[in-house]
Amino acid sequence: MRSSIRLSAKHSQGGDLEFDSRNEGLIWTGFANQLEREAGEWVDAGEGTLTVTTQEMSFGKLLRKWRIPLAGIMNISSEGAILRLAVSGEKQPRFLELKPAELEVQLKSGDRSLSIDAELLVQRLANISDPNVRH
Repeated sequence: MRSSIRLSAKHSQGGDLEFDSRNEGLIWTGFANQLEREAGEWVDAGEGTLTVTTQEMSFGKLLRKWRIPLAGIMNISSEGAILRLAVSGEKQPRFLELKPAELEVQLKSGDRSLSIDAELLVQRLANISDPNVRH
């Protein structure tokens, strides 16, 4: 997935970047694998598209998709490419392996490439989510 964004100088100094300038509330969208632990090993439990907006997170394919309001995520963390979600009312966390998204950024000083991965997604969610959510 590639996206082009034009940034002003203030954005390159640590300002907020939109994932897709045409969809203001979109934080992340990209391919992911849902993982489960079996005998200490990660096992692929399904693939689909992970979409995160300022309101909710959804994962799956066209016909089979789960949605969780961000307020329903009690804890979120990452280790490498794996995102760990503790969801309200669920005993076990959900695990998603994300494929990093590459953004092409056009600056006056030249084009730059920015890789957005699970760790940056967790940081971004920390900035917008409920202060009671632990990261």
